[in-house]
Amino acid sequence: MRIWKHVELSANDFEVIDVRKTGDGFPKKICNVCHKLKRTKDFAKNQNAKNNRSVRRPSCKDCRVEMEGVGVSRTERIEWLKKKPHNEPFECPVCKKRTIAGVTSKVVLEHDHRTGKPGGWICDSCNTGLGRFKDDIELLKSAMEFLKKSY
Repeated sequence: MRIWKHVELSANDFEVIDVRKTGDGFPKKICNVCHKLKRTKDFAKNQNAKNNRSVRRPSCKDCRVEMEGVGVSRTERIEWLKKKPHNEPFECPVCKKRTIAGVTSKVVLEHDHRTGKPGGWICDSCNTGLGRFKDDIELLKSAMEFLKKSY
């Protein structure tokens, strides 16, 4: 395992660090998007670990702002919330999984992160999956091609 890594501090300034001494529980952490060494408090809290210590997001706050993009407007969100399925049968339009919305699965409002335009209600798993592909059709096509060749 490679334990030493060059990290960018600024445009022309680099430092060699021991990556075992970065991350949650240490004063500094490396962002998984910009790959810069930053103060751990520059990463938003995500959840609590079993030992009740905070776990922070893998990407820094600056990168998360760029990744999250534009949210749904308040007016549109209110309108969509009126249509949110709750305690009723729900079939995710992406994976076709049938659940009881809000009981056996979490249902979330998917939206275009560039424009803020809502797309519709989908299951939390599919929302996470689409987010991992950055809602990018070309990346999804590439994943499909990989699956076709691999299986």
